[in-house]
Amino acid sequence: MVTNSGLTAVRYFLLSVVLIIMIFPLFWMFRVALMPVGSSVAIDSLFQSSLTFQPFRALFEGTNTLKYLFNSGFVAIVVVLGNILFCFMTAYGLARFKSIVNKPLFISVIIVLSVGA
Repeated sequence: MVTNSGLTAVRYFLLSVVLIIMIFPLFWMFRVALMPVGSSVAIDSLFQSSLTFQPFRALFEGTNTLKYLFNSGFVAIVVVLGNILFCFMTAYGLARFKSIVNKPLFISVIIVLSVGA
């Protein structure tokens, strides 16, 4: 008979394996981004080559990347704040004011949010 603690240990082991499988591509991406230009991206070289920030330095010095990142962040913040504002106003109107079109309007809002996401 398997005890509850045995099942918990198996669950944690399986979750750890899944975590490693899911984290490895992120590790690979960051490691390759920090490799010197022209080095091999084979698995054995991932753990042997040196780290360098030269590609990132060249990226930020030679282009307007910081300006583009700032513009993207600014637009994202404005869109999120506007979405929150309009969602609050719509939710308040649907919750407080009862009418015959309340339910169809609510369903249409849910459909639009589902399609937009």
